[in-house]
Amino acid sequence: MDTNIVLAIEGDEDADHVNHQSASTVYRLVLDAGGQVSIVDNQFDDISRIQDRQLRDRRRRQLEKYPRLGRVELTTGFLSEARYALNLGAHTNDGVDAALLLTLQRNAATWLITEDRKLHAHARHAGLQERVMMLDDAEGVLTALSGQLPVHYSVDDVQPHTIDPVQPFFDSLRADYGDFSSWWHKVVAQRRTCLVIGGGKDIRGLAVLDRQEPEVSGLTANSVKICTFKIAEANQGKKLGETLLEAVIARIRSMRAETCFVEASLDKEALLMMLREFGFFDLGPKPGASGQTVLGKILEPSVDDMPPDHPLEYNRRYGPGKRRVNRAFLVPIIPVFHSMLFPASEPQRSFFDSTYGNAIRKVYICHSGIKALEPGDTLFFLRTHERRAVHAVGVVEETLRTTELADVLNFAGARTVYRAEELQKMCEKEVLAVKFRLDQVLEAPVSRESLKMLGVMEESPQSIAQIKSEEGIQWARTLQGG
Repeated sequence: MDTNIVLAIEGDEDADHVNHQSASTVYRLVLDAGGQVSIVDNQFDDISRIQDRQLRDRRRRQLEKYPRLGRVELTTGFLSEARYALNLGAHTNDGVDAALLLTLQRNAATWLITEDRKLHAHARHAGLQERVMMLDDAEGVLTALSGQLPVHYSVDDVQPHTIDPVQPFFDSLRADYGDFSSWWHKVVAQRRTCLVIGGGKDIRGLAVLDRQEPEVSGLTANSVKICTFKIAEANQGKKLGETLLEAVIARIRSMRAETCFVEASLDKEALLMMLREFGFFDLGPKPGASGQTVLGKILEPSVDDMPPDHPLEYNRRYGPGKRRVNRAFLVPIIPVFHSMLFPASEPQRSFFDSTYGNAIRKVYICHSGIKALEPGDTLFFLRTHERRAVHAVGVVEETLRTTELADVLNFAGARTVYRAEELQKMCEKEVLAVKFRLDQVLEAPVSRESLKMLGVMEESPQSIAQIKSEEGIQWARTLQGG
């Protein structure tokens, strides 16, 4: 954990740290899962910069309570990789952050928990983004590892007049909009589409959509503007953002738009990075507004001049909801794991029902011996036992074979929905871990009997099996949008 999270756990003699409750919860969950919270000796440099001697001594004593990992010396190679200045001072705030990431890269720890968005950005450059978590993400994955029921959220399509804009969630929006009241009045009067996570006085996420033609070139006139996309400060992790984005894209598709766009401040680094990971691309600065940029996304490949050939890049650019099927596989999955990975396929009250397990990027872990899976392969998840049918479709990002629990945790990051005991037991034999992007939850699941009749399979596979018949491949390609 970074220094601020450790101090949040400890609280303060004068006043509780703003993240005290969530940091304390994560700390307890780490211990419940059999883990340990450690610090790196470099973090004492954070304390040495405090001018007040009494406060400095108190903070030092608080850090000294935790197991310590030895000091690391920064290397120019790592600084370059993580995009830090090559002359970065080791004792500066950024220097300590870089040391935390270097320690993580060297596998002295499994995960790093921090609310520092700048540190998250450097982690992404260093390829460590899956192992660096916000408190909200850490709470979700640790809840799963400890075997407790995850927190449940849903995304609901609501009428804007039902939303109470006088609550802390809207404070930052008031700061962003010059005249928030007039803008919100327009949202209500025009009955713009509003997607909400939470409700009442406890809104966790909000997206406002409106049919508009972009002011910049690169998209079609048949476009929807994402006027607002916001996750509450206390929930600034990967999963709620992905959950809201998935609902946004699905809702825009239902409006029959070909493209969509968002205008955002350049200082919203976390939002911009997430959007780019899901196919949004830069369209240039917003006309007449300094410090703002426009990002666009194409939803219909037919309007793109140069669609990518690789199926993973194709899905990233146009999905979720669009995929290119070159090779397809059936993945049998037992109900308990199916419900955790694909809660939207379960009986529910909300069309966009969701849990911590329901982000776009997921990990499936099994004992399959198959070695043929490649990035871009299409996965049709076949629920076994009851409700035996294909309910969900994914696209492979990456795979790992190992017998080491630490390797699985490093690989899965915040994506895992499995209990620690389950993973430990599974790792007694070699496991296959598959990172994939959820592309579609079928409104009309395809039953086991239908799969046989269509020539997709002869009998239900006991392990991951490639679909090789011409009839099966044709089915896999035409299922899209069903």
